[in-house]
Amino acid sequence: MRLRIENNWLGFKITETELNQLINGEPLSINALLKVNLFPVNGPSRLLLKDKVLDFSISVEDVNTLMAMGKNRTGLSLQFDELVVLLQVDIRSDSRPMCRS
Repeated sequence: MRLRIENNWLGFKITETELNQLINGEPLSINALLKVNLFPVNGPSRLLLKDKVLDFSISVEDVNTLMAMGKNRTGLSLQFDELVVLLQVDIRSDSRPMCRS
């Protein structure tokens, strides 16, 4: 998982393997300037930052939406107050069929 932070934008780029982990209910974590936890939940997607730990709980529905999108560059965009969170699957290693919109 890679994390990119800009002004009012937070981007997560995950591999297809990591997407499958989320589909199976498994959490993802990285340690960078802050510890980041990404995990699926039954309920709404939420974002919480506390003590240098960013917890992004993504709804199972949103994970399934991302999976159903197939291979694409757009990803899933979620709005949390003033912050936009983008979750993408890295298309360079994505074996899913290309999305035709």
